Amino acid sequence: MKKLLGLLAVIALGLSIFASTANGSEVISPQAEYLNVIGLLKGTGQDYGLNQSLTRQEAAVMIVRLKGDEDLVQSMDFNHPFDDVSLWASSYVGYLYNHGLTRGKSSTEFGAQDFVTQEQYVTLLLRALAYDDATGDFTWSNSLNKAKEIGILSSTSKKSIFTRREMVSLTYNALFSKKKAQNTTLLDQLQVKKAVPNTIDKADKFLSLAFFDIQKMPVSYKALVQNVEKMIYEMEETQTYDMSLISRVDVSNLIEDAKVAMNQVPMYSSVINSYKITQRGNDLMIAIEYTITKPELEMAKNKAKEVVGQIITSHMSDFEKELAIHDYIVHQVTYDQSPVLNPAVFTIYGALIDGRAVCHGYAEAFQYMAYLAGLNTKIVFGTAKVDGVDIGHAWNMIELDGKYYHVDTTWNDPVSSLGSHNITYDYFNVTDQDLMATHSWNKSEYVQGTGTYYNYYTYHKLEVIGTEGLRAYLQNEFNRGSKAMTIKVKGVQMTMETLRKVLARCYGYGSVSYNVNESTNVVYITVH
Repeated sequence: MKKLLGLLAVIALGLSIFASTANGSEVISPQAEYLNVIGLLKGTGQDYGLNQSLTRQEAAVMIVRLKGDEDLVQSMDFNHPFDDVSLWASSYVGYLYNHGLTRGKSSTEFGAQDFVTQEQYVTLLLRALAYDDATGDFTWSNSLNKAKEIGILSSTSKKSIFTRREMVSLTYNALFSKKKAQNTTLLDQLQVKKAVPNTIDKADKFLSLAFFDIQKMPVSYKALVQNVEKMIYEMEETQTYDMSLISRVDVSNLIEDAKVAMNQVPMYSSVINSYKITQRGNDLMIAIEYTITKPELEMAKNKAKEVVGQIITSHMSDFEKELAIHDYIVHQVTYDQSPVLNPAVFTIYGALIDGRAVCHGYAEAFQYMAYLAGLNTKIVFGTAKVDGVDIGHAWNMIELDGKYYHVDTTWNDPVSSLGSHNITYDYFNVTDQDLMATHSWNKSEYVQGTGTYYNYYTYHKLEVIGTEGLRAYLQNEFNRGSKAMTIKVKGVQMTMETLRKVLARCYGYGSVSYNVNESTNVVYITVH
């Protein structure tokens, strides 16, 4: 029972992994956001507790994550001799104890609720980096000197109070430190063990934007583009640059070049409404009008964290996480068909706060929520056929087990002629080939979507072969008294006429209504 209760406690903690900062109780550091997104820092439900002290058992949990063995700890019960460790932390402490990474205050006391000192946490980090104090690599008394030597610390000055904020800074630095006698960093090790998600590239981009200092006199066009990216990230409305060093550079595509990078930074692909570039001598003035305000973007960001914390658990598969996010968006967001659109409908704010969006807002909400859940996604910009006419459209691609799929939350949220919304999965994890009948995009700009295993209908075994397979399936469902059926047909092009002929060969079902999505070959039957 101890193991089960401990596991349940860890699951409960996992629910608050995506902490909200809406209460403004602390200033979040970019390093804290980075550690959170890659799964190393978990919050209290309101914030990351950066102003609080760190207990020894909390430190044990972090070191296990840095070893890349949290899944192992959650699947096994590592024993230890200590009586004062909380049940949720027991296996974590046991893991460190059994691997010689930590010791107790006595044979029966770990000091679980004692606050960790700077020297103690640095000692744990050094051990995680394969430095061994037992063999003379360092001693507890000179641990700070060793940490400075390898780049974890910038100063050996001791801190009288060691908070979670200092823990975050040290942990972040340790990630990029090389392990003893190796040419790989701690982060490299975690990536090899698949202990951090593929979203790390986007987390890196967020971090680089957060730390980039705007250069009033850029030295190259690339630096100028980076400055504009930072400007967009901070949602600054005006900025003036001294172009003395690059006075002959063509800036006509400057904002568009910056948008190329920002289009794949979650939440930022739609924030620009309009812009103006003015150049007088060496002064380059940029003015940007945004679709939403920075506080509104923060509001949407916090809402996404709140929702993901509620609907995602640490024991979900990536497919289950994707499905939960997809279903939330389709159920909660209404496609805005107003003749005059508010610019917010193109954004994550429109989708998650107003509950009204167009395709771009759907795609942005999906991308950012998937990013928070550790899923690697992109936004695809292209066109889609509506009543035979190609119109601008946006949707997503997602990576699952090394294969890419298309997922279109907008087209999975159809509005019926009566105005009702019925969730569908016709465009959930489909291939390039599947989507080409209705969607167009520049394929040279995106990875190929070739995955089939996680297609919604394939994964749930909701597929039949040919019209005879469909007839047999429907007859079996009629015999069982099923009232609603959705099935994908392979091997034959389905039309309404083909379906009518199949139904004519079935019996015992009374009155039915039916429909066929001829683009995806999905059949819908409702028995009345």
